[in-house]
Formats: sequence, C-alpha cells, structure tokens
Amino acid sequence: MTDRERRPWWVIGCVGLLGLLLCAVVVVAALTWLSIRGRDLRSPVLVQQRAPADPVPLADATPGLRAPLRILLELDSCELYLEPAAAGEPLRVEAHYDARDYRLEEIVDEAGPGNYRLRFLVISSRLIAGIKEGLRGGQPQLRIGLPLDTPIDLTLVQRNGGAIVDLGGLNLTSVDFDVGGALLKVDADERLQGELERFRVYGRQGGLVVESLDLMEPRQVEVDFSMGQALLDFRGTWVADGRVDLATSLTDLVVRLPRGARVTGLEGNRVVPPSDAETPGPTLTFAVTTGRRTTVRVFD
Repeated sequence: MTDRERRPWWVIGCVGLLGLLLCAVVVVAALTWLSIRGRDLRSPVLVQQRAPADPVPLADATPGLRAPLRILLELDSCELYLEPAAAGEPLRVEAHYDARDYRLEEIVDEAGPGNYRLRFLVISSRLIAGIKEGLRGGQPQLRIGLPLDTPIDLTLVQRNGGAIVDLGGLNLTSVDFDVGGALLKVDADERLQGELERFRVYGRQGGLVVESLDLMEPRQVEVDFSMGQALLDFRGTWVADGRVDLATSLTDLVVRLPRGARVTGLEGNRVVPPSDAETPGPTLTFAVTTGRRTTVRVFD
C-alpha cells in the first residue's frame, strides 16, 4: 500500500483521538455542572467559635506569666483573611466552602492545652474543584479572628491561594509564614502588644507585601523568597535594634527604610542616601544573600 493510500487512515485516527478528548471534556463539564446545578453558587457557610485552651503556665516564671498559645494553620486552595478578633472575643473561624470538595479540621492537643491546629484540605479531584471555583468566581474563603489578649505563636502554612493578614494590636511572640505558592500581604494598623521576637517568611513563588513593620518591630526578620515580587516596608519609628536576613533569587525586591534609624549591610544597594539624624536612632542590621536574576532596590 502506498503512502498516499495510508494517509486517510492517519487522518481518521487523529480525528478519532480528538473526538475522544472532546467527549472527555464534555463529560467532565457535565458532571461538574450537574454537581452544582440547583445550588446557590455561594458556598455553604460554617461558623465555628471556641475559646482556645488556656496556655500552659511557664514553670519557674514570674507569677501570672503564661506560655504562648501555639496556633498552626495548614491551608490549601483558599483565600485567607486573618485579623484580630473583637475585644473579649475568643478565637473565631468562619469558613465558606463546599463540603463535597473540601474539609476543615480543628485539632486541639489535649496533652498540651496550649496547642491549636486548623487544617483546610482538598478532598475531591483538584480538576473538578478547580472548574467549580471558576464557575463560582473564586476560591473558598476562611476568615479567622485571633484573640487580642492571649500571647500567640502563629504559624501559617499555605500552598495555594492568597492571604491578607492584619496583625494590629495582637499579642504575638513569633510569626512564621510558609507560603509555597500563595500571595501574602501582611499589615498592622496599630502597635502589637508584648515583644515580637521573630517574623519569618518563606515563599517559593508569587507575591509578598509586608507593611507597617515598625508597628510590629520584630527583633529578628527572616525572609527567604524566590521567583516573584516582594516589598518590605520598614518605614516609621523604631525604638529598638533589629536584624534582617534576606535571601532571594529570581525576585524583584523593594526595601523601604526608616529615616531615623541607622542601617548597615545595604551600602551597595542604597538608592537614596540616608538622612542625617540629630539623635542616632536604633540600628537595623541587614544580611542579604541574592541568587541569580535578583534585583534589590532600597529607598529611604
């Protein structure tokens, strides 16, 4: 048989393959549509409110001093809004999601009453869940209010989605964000209570905006970020020394500095020379490690 006689069979095979692919797409779309047909496209609402377990008292410590409540949030494919709760209000969780595709779990460690863990998981096909998100116009939403007067060690691990975090007025001892593929914006509209020992961000890709660091005033800032854009805003009034460790690659990083503080470790990256303060302020000590294709821009 000649090549000319074989060619129509190849054409028929390609058309058949395309037909099968089209059928698969139609079946998936139909199953998705049937699963949400007749339902309000806004996800069901689950409201949970509980007082967190009392933190464990510190042994051999000042009377009345409590160990911090350790809060761990492990989230996947959602939008998070983390904020201070109202005065006197306990830990509050409001979640909007479809229980057929996602599951929310609260875990309280009975052996250590100062531990609280919340997990939000995808339990169905990610393809189906993604199509539903597209039809609904957004991902599931979680809004979490943290108690104001309780010392807290906060850890957020979020793989997909985004997080808007307001830490204003909270009593935080440490903050740890691990945002593998999420967008993260952190701010504070008023000064934190107590002393924030460490503020850490680790991210693989996406976007990072951290503002109002002067109101948080952590003793140690650690940012390890790659592949994306990042803004760190240190402007404002600092009253204590701080150390900042930055590690970036494939990143466009903008750092804004306070005018009344002494800064070391950024001499080669300064865009605007520091202003001379009559009274030397605290010192911010930077250590910067940059990988390939990284731009660091520093402004007063």
